[in-house]
Amino acid sequence: MGHDINEYELIPETIRPSTAAREAKEIHFERSIIVSEDDILLHRKLNKNQLIAYNLITERIFSNKVGAFFIDGPRGTRKTFLYRALLATVRSMGYIALATATSGVAASILPGGRTAHSRFKIPIDIDENTSCNISKESSLAGLIRDAKLIVWDEVFMAKRRMLEVFDLLLKDLMNTNALFGGKVVVLGGDFRQTLPVVRYGKKRRFHWRKFVIF
Repeated sequence: MGHDINEYELIPETIRPSTAAREAKEIHFERSIIVSEDDILLHRKLNKNQLIAYNLITERIFSNKVGAFFIDGPRGTRKTFLYRALLATVRSMGYIALATATSGVAASILPGGRTAHSRFKIPIDIDENTSCNISKESSLAGLIRDAKLIVWDEVFMAKRRMLEVFDLLLKDLMNTNALFGGKVVVLGGDFRQTLPVVRYGKKRRFHWRKFVIF
């Protein structure tokens, strides 16, 4: 158990799972995420501002209304705590909630987290002609359509085009022109971590700037 058939060198070519098989595994993983009792009770530990956001977002989710939200806060203000509470609430009721982040490190902190590149099949090398590599008839497309909530953390690290193709993907899958296909989407990050931009600047002109938040 736990071994790869390719380890035994039974055939000259490496056996690779089909796209359908990989998607089936991903969907099984998403639908079988176990929510701990501690995570289910996280919403009771939210502070005043977090609770306002939590109540507004969950109200949109369970009333099937459109909702696009942005959670902005300095490092250490427990944005991830709010994400975990939202994900646990949705998943504990048997619904699908997709947890993503721009970086692998941020994604690993979220329960069931994946990078946005991986979850939505966004190519690493992206340009104005890029689109997400997901067929409308695929099982992955069905999973995204079923999702009640999509969380995308560290969105400031993403290129503008990534958000554009993500928006186009959801509109295409949901057959609507509503923002993000009418899904409840929670984007998060910290504006204070955005590096300064120098118009037409060269590499040597860029430098780190420290922002102190009181």
